[in-house]
This record gives sequence, C-alpha cells and structure tokens, in this order.
Amino acid sequence: MSAQKYYEQTVLPIAKYWLKELEFYGENQFRKVTESSPWTIGQVYQHVSEDVLHSNAKILENVLQGKHESVGGKNLKGWLVFSFSNFLWFKFKSEENYQPEQPESLTKAKDKMYRYLKEMQRYAVLVDKNAGVTGKIKHPHFGYLNALEWYKVTHLHMVHHQKQKNKIDRILRRSPKESFGEDVVQENE
Repeated sequence: MSAQKYYEQTVLPIAKYWLKELEFYGENQFRKVTESSPWTIGQVYQHVSEDVLHSNAKILENVLQGKHESVGGKNLKGWLVFSFSNFLWFKFKSEENYQPEQPESLTKAKDKMYRYLKEMQRYAVLVDKNAGVTGKIKHPHFGYLNALEWYKVTHLHMVHHQKQKNKIDRILRRSPKESFGEDVVQENE
C-alpha cells in the first residue's frame, strides 16, 4: 500500500478522531493528572504530535535523503508489529522520569494536531515519490526500517497511546467539562 493511501485510510481517520476528542476537555481537565496515568491528557497529545514533528521526522528525512545506516531487516518484534499493524502487548521503556511538556492550551494542542496531519500528508507524498530509496535506519525496538515503515510506525505510535488516552478519559469524563476555570475532576468518586 502506498504511503498516501495509508494516510487516507489509516492515519487520517485516527487523527481526526483525536482532534474531535479535544472538544470534550476543559483547560483544567487537559492539565489534570489522574490515577490512571502519570501523564495528563495534554501530555499524551504533546508526546504523540512531537513524535512526528521532531523525532521521527528527522529520521524519515535521513532515510529519504539516502543517509542510512544499513540494509538489515526488522527483528522479530518489528516483524510482529508490522504484521499486525499494532504494538500488541509490547511495553516500551522511555528515558527514566520522562515527562512530555504540558501544552500551553487546548488551542495550541489542536494547532499541533493539525500540523501533525499536514506533516503526515507531506511525508506520505515524499515517501511515495522516493519509493526507490532502499536504505534503512535502525529503530530501537523493531530493527532496520525503510521510509514507509518509519512512516507507518509514527502512526502506530499514536494508536499505541490510544489505550493510555482511553484510561485517562474514563476518569476525566466522570465529570462535566469545567467552567469558570474550576477544576472539577474528582478522581475518588
């Protein structure tokens, strides 16, 4: 499947869902740490959008420009993730005490999500245009990935954090969206 088709059929619907979900949070709920996660829902959005806008973008650019490390393949974990289009039961350790920044506001988070969508669309075109580039760069968990695989893993990362988002949402949605800046999220209901 081409990257552009993958964007239209897979990336776009999930990203639109995440954008629509932003309407259900108040500013304080967006910053509220719940018992279900050490991160706020705002930090989850920040982490997912930063992944494509910074981390994976640099790697994808390097693969597309022919600045690659090897022509090795995926490892078993990588093969499973790409076979099932899901991170499955795998858990990944990030840097110790890693905490994404809290977005300044819901509006800024929404802007970043729109930028995420635009960048994913732009990279889909670039990946398809450079389909002949065969180089790969090693992913820390999945082995050596080509440009299309790096593109897909960026999206799979968002899907992976859907579980975390859902856990936080179950708590935040117990209470109505706050008004007048009051924090009404009750974790011990």
